[in-house]
Amino acid sequence: MAAARTPRTRRRRTRTKDTRRRCLGEMARALADGHGPTEVARAAAARYGIALSSAWHDLAEVRRIWAEEAERQRGTEAGRLALGESLVRREELFRLALRNGDVDLAFEVEQDRCRLLGLYSGQGAFPEPIPGPGPSLAQVPTDLLRKLELLLAPATPSLSHPPQPG
Repeated sequence: MAAARTPRTRRRRTRTKDTRRRCLGEMARALADGHGPTEVARAAAARYGIALSSAWHDLAEVRRIWAEEAERQRGTEAGRLALGESLVRREELFRLALRNGDVDLAFEVEQDRCRLLGLYSGQGAFPEPIPGPGPSLAQVPTDLLRKLELLLAPATPSLSHPPQPG
């Protein structure tokens, strides 16, 4: 004889749409502030009393929203400005990593910069280049190009202050 089963009940909804919207906003801010995805998902699960899997689904939703917004901005002045600023930040990180002797971090930053520029798809161990022309420097505002120039220019010794022996 089969054991009696208790009827399955639907799980009570633990948050409203407004609460979820607040949660998504806080998760987006935390990610933008540099917190890791695992840390953000765990904090959201603890704060809002939701399952960790729900927090990961929310994190995926935040990333989807960001991707849609980036796609909408692509080709606009704001998008070009954001691209230029992102490139400058990555160059600074790359130089800082090299200066500190962290070659692995420098490699990761350079890979990220190449992905940002769309030089390859980023899939697999040896990504294939995307065919067609990449972004043009004509899309980057002049003030950002000047910043890039300064960052990329090799440091030249000053002639006004010759090095002192010794």
